[in-house]
Amino acid sequence: MLFRPNKLREVRARYGLTAQRLGEMLGVTKQAVTQWERGLSAPREGIAVALYSILGDDAPLVFVDIGDKT
Repeated sequence: MLFRPNKLREVRARYGLTAQRLGEMLGVTKQAVTQWERGLSAPREGIAVALYSILGDDAPLVFVDIGDKT
């Protein structure tokens, strides 16, 4: 899976979530979410799974299957 940080910010904003609130939902700091969105780091596997679940139908915008040709 390829993580697309710029899309995380876009989807989070669409859901009306602050970085603080998303961090609380995931058990991480606001700073961690901000670092992901800036492309400075990426969520660890367990956090990525939880994030994927929170994002629901929009998760494929943030996490792209690198084998996907679309």
